[in-house]
Amino acid sequence: QMAGRSGRRGFDLRGNIVFAGVRKDKIQRLLNSELPTLSGNLLLTSSFGLRMLIKHASIRTQQEADVMEQSRKVESFVDKIEDTVKGLLQEWRTDKGIVVNEERS
Repeated sequence: QMAGRSGRRGFDLRGNIVFAGVRKDKIQRLLNSELPTLSGNLLLTSSFGLRMLIKHASIRTQQEADVMEQSRKVESFVDKIEDTVKGLLQEWRTDKGIVVNEERS
Protein backbone atom coordinates (compact mmCIF):
# COMPACT_ATOMS: atom_id res chain seq x y z
CA GLN A 1 0.00 0.00 0.00
CA MET A 2 1.52 3.25 -1.08
CA ALA A 3 -0.66 5.52 1.06
CA GLY A 4 -3.41 5.01 3.55
CA ARG A 5 -3.88 4.44 7.19
CA SER A 6 -2.30 2.08 9.61
CA GLY A 7 -4.90 1.10 12.16
CA ARG A 8 -8.66 0.84 12.23
CA ARG A 9 -10.59 3.92 11.15
CA GLY A 10 -12.50 5.36 14.07
CA PHE A 11 -10.81 3.11 16.62
CA ASP A 12 -7.04 3.58 16.56
CA LEU A 13 -5.21 6.87 16.80
CA ARG A 14 -2.00 5.17 15.70
CA GLY A 15 -1.01 2.00 13.93
CA ASN A 16 2.04 -0.05 13.06
CA ILE A 17 3.67 -0.47 9.71
CA VAL A 18 5.61 -3.59 8.76
CA PHE A 19 8.09 -3.25 5.93
CA ALA A 20 8.45 -6.60 4.18
CA GLY A 21 10.91 -7.03 1.34
CA VAL A 22 12.01 -3.37 1.43
CA ARG A 23 15.68 -2.41 1.61
CA LYS A 24 16.86 -0.56 4.71
CA ASP A 25 17.98 2.49 2.73
CA LYS A 26 14.51 2.86 1.21
CA ILE A 27 12.88 2.46 4.64
CA GLN A 28 15.20 5.17 6.00
CA ARG A 29 14.32 7.45 3.09
CA LEU A 30 10.58 6.87 3.64
CA LEU A 31 10.86 7.57 7.35
CA ASN A 32 12.85 10.77 6.89
CA SER A 33 11.06 12.24 3.89
CA GLU A 34 8.59 15.13 4.10
CA LEU A 35 4.93 14.27 3.99
CA PRO A 36 3.06 15.54 0.96
CA THR A 37 0.33 18.11 1.42
CA LEU A 38 -3.03 16.41 1.27
CA SER A 39 -6.12 18.18 0.01
CA GLY A 40 -9.61 16.92 -0.53
CA ASN A 41 -12.00 17.54 -3.38
CA LEU A 42 -15.21 17.53 -1.35
CA LEU A 43 -17.53 20.24 -2.60
CA LEU A 44 -19.92 21.29 0.16
CA THR A 45 -23.18 22.49 -1.32
CA SER A 46 -26.66 22.91 0.09
CA SER A 47 -27.92 19.88 -1.86
CA PHE A 48 -25.03 17.79 -0.50
CA GLY A 49 -25.93 18.89 3.03
CA LEU A 50 -29.59 18.00 2.50
CA ARG A 51 -28.66 14.59 1.08
CA MET A 52 -26.49 13.87 4.12
CA LEU A 53 -29.29 14.92 6.50
CA ILE A 54 -31.76 12.65 4.68
CA LYS A 55 -29.28 9.77 4.71
CA HIS A 56 -28.62 10.26 8.42
CA ALA A 57 -32.35 10.37 9.14
CA SER A 58 -32.98 7.16 7.20
CA ILE A 59 -30.12 5.40 8.99
CA ARG A 60 -31.48 6.53 12.35
CA THR A 61 -34.95 5.44 11.34
CA GLN A 62 -33.63 2.02 10.34
CA GLN A 63 -31.73 1.73 13.63
CA GLU A 64 -34.89 2.63 15.53
CA ALA A 65 -36.84 0.06 13.52
CA ASP A 66 -34.19 -2.56 14.33
CA VAL A 67 -34.40 -1.72 18.04
CA MET A 68 -38.19 -1.92 17.98
CA GLU A 69 -38.06 -5.29 16.17
CA GLN A 70 -35.59 -6.62 18.73
CA SER A 71 -37.85 -5.34 21.52
CA ARG A 72 -40.84 -7.15 19.99
CA LYS A 73 -38.82 -10.37 19.78
CA VAL A 74 -37.82 -10.06 23.43
CA GLU A 75 -41.41 -9.37 24.50
CA SER A 76 -42.62 -12.37 22.51
CA PHE A 77 -39.95 -14.56 24.08
CA VAL A 78 -40.86 -13.35 27.59
CA ASP A 79 -44.56 -13.99 26.88
CA LYS A 80 -43.78 -17.57 25.76
CA ILE A 81 -41.65 -18.18 28.86
CA GLU A 82 -44.41 -16.77 31.08
CA ASP A 83 -47.03 -19.02 29.45
CA THR A 84 -44.75 -22.06 29.78
CA VAL A 85 -44.05 -21.36 33.46
CA LYS A 86 -47.76 -20.84 34.17
CA GLY A 87 -48.55 -24.15 32.45
CA LEU A 88 -45.84 -26.01 34.37
CA LEU A 89 -47.02 -24.47 37.64
CA GLN A 90 -50.62 -25.47 36.91
CA GLU A 91 -49.53 -29.05 36.10
CA TRP A 92 -47.52 -29.19 39.33
CA ARG A 93 -50.44 -27.90 41.36
CA THR A 94 -52.77 -30.43 39.72
CA ASP A 95 -50.33 -33.28 40.45
CA LYS A 96 -50.10 -32.18 44.10
CA GLY A 97 -53.85 -31.59 44.42
CA ILE A 98 -53.39 -27.91 45.18
CA VAL A 99 -56.36 -25.66 44.50
CA VAL A 100 -55.68 -21.92 44.20
CA ASN A 101 -58.43 -19.35 44.50
CA GLU A 102 -57.40 -16.72 41.94
CA GLU A 103 -59.71 -13.87 42.86
CA ARG A 104 -58.11 -10.61 41.88
CA SER A 105 -59.53 -7.16 42.30
